[in-house]
Amino acid sequence: MDAELDGARLWWIASGLLLALELFSGTVFLLLLAIGLACAGLVAWGGGAVPLQMLTAALIGGGAMLALRTWRRRPRGDAPPDIGLALDRGQAVHVSRWRADGTASVQYRGAHWVVRCTDDTPAAQAQSTGEFIIVDVEGTMLRVRPATPATPSTPRSS
Repeated sequence: MDAELDGARLWWIASGLLLALELFSGTVFLLLLAIGLACAGLVAWGGGAVPLQMLTAALIGGGAMLALRTWRRRPRGDAPPDIGLALDRGQAVHVSRWRADGTASVQYRGAHWVVRCTDDTPAAQAQSTGEFIIVDVEGTMLRVRPATPATPSTPRSS
């Protein structure tokens, strides 16, 4: 067996090393460079000259990196709404006590959540306790509204 390494094997070994590094780094860029080196190995295996091998590695590996970078930076438009958050909207939570800052702590889906009324006026913050409906989820805060809208009390005439 011939102990001498030819050009194709050197390109493929270099490609394998980059592929191994990519597995540890978690970036896709080293994978693209490894593909370029493997293509240069194919050119070497086919009998291409060393400058053509280098040009192949540079064009394919570097071109793939530039294409990925351009693709990642293009505008994507509006993101679709998170279906998981949509499942929370309309669900009821029970508020037993409001804090002075207009928030309350509730138990919902097995975890403690902070809730705040959609109406941030002092009157809404001091509202009664009871059932509230989730309107929106903002991070770890639930935006809620009263389950039954408050109606102004009118004196009855007898």
